[in-house]
Amino acid sequence: MNKVPHYLLIGNGRVSKHFQHYFQHLGILYSVWSRADHNVQSMNEVVRNTSHVLLLISDSAIDPFIEEYPIVQEKIMIHFSGSYQSKFAVSTHPLQTFNQGLYSIEEYKKVPFILDETGPEFDALFPQLLNKHYTIPRELRPYYHTLCVMANNFSCLLWQKLFSEFEVKFKIPEEAIFQILEKSFSNLQTNWRTALTGPIARKDRKALISNLKSLENDPYQEIFKAFIGLLDT
Repeated sequence: MNKVPHYLLIGNGRVSKHFQHYFQHLGILYSVWSRADHNVQSMNEVVRNTSHVLLLISDSAIDPFIEEYPIVQEKIMIHFSGSYQSKFAVSTHPLQTFNQGLYSIEEYKKVPFILDETGPEFDALFPQLLNKHYTIPRELRPYYHTLCVMANNFSCLLWQKLFSEFEVKFKIPEEAIFQILEKSFSNLQTNWRTALTGPIARKDRKALISNLKSLENDPYQEIFKAFIGLLDT
């Protein structure tokens, strides 16, 4: 009979708290260890009953941590980084953004995981999770993560720019923006290939040049110019 996994979550930050919540709801056994709350001796004690070590710390800290605490190398070691390629731990990147608030359990169940083609099977890493999972070539992981960063964070920065400028310059409340925000993402879900609208979709250069001029002395002018440049590619 296979032994029930017991996870040791290294780190107690945002992502760790999300997965503590998820694991707790599913009845998955886990412990948490962080430098801020524990010492070396406690690490040696807690790792004894651990089968899987989940490193939820910054990319640059993953391998140094494993080298500092070699006892964890006796376990199955996993990290959630989208781009980092560890010498020791395998990557299972959850394709989701995690903010300060916790999500519903149904939302966690829908999070897909991205694994390396040559790595262990998902069932060997998380036998109690039913999340969908996909594999990609290990050497393309940095490019995969770059696409995630651009799509998620760059779009967020643009929306934050709009919210801020509408509030400060035009006194337009944020709730007036929600419908176009929701519809923009709804259009992407319906058909991402045809979701583009406005002068960029029409390739209306006269309108786009006018838009560009309105951004004089604004750092976002270069961003707008770069997007216009994509029309010629």
